[in-house]
Amino acid sequence: MEQPYKNELNVILGSYKYPIKISEIAKFYGVEESEIIQVVKDNPEKLPREYVFFHTEDEKAEEIKKYNDPKMKYIFHFPILFKREGAYMLATLLSSEKARETTKNIIEAFVGVCEITEKHDLIKKSKI
Repeated sequence: MEQPYKNELNVILGSYKYPIKISEIAKFYGVEESEIIQVVKDNPEKLPREYVFFHTEDEKAEEIKKYNDPKMKYIFHFPILFKREGAYMLATLLSSEKARETTKNIIEAFVGVCEITEKHDLIKKSKI
């Protein structure tokens, strides 16, 4: 089934249910795919395997065979898909303006959720 990739990463990934292609994330954040690949390689503790998807061994073998180029075997070790959490974490690690803006939006949204939770707790306590 074709996955519904949308421009603007569906309003900063808000309702993404599917892994997001590296090419879409690069376009959204205004960086090259190679920068994302380098960030993933340099920050394995910040981008754990449950946030980032790589080719399986079978997929790698199939792609290498299809291109019939020995250099291609290195390309398929790179990440190809990211869960929403991985895309958010990438925002904190990339240096583009769009990535900084996204990080700021994530922080503001988190603070907003905390404030709503605090107000809810106060209302709940006042009714007891």
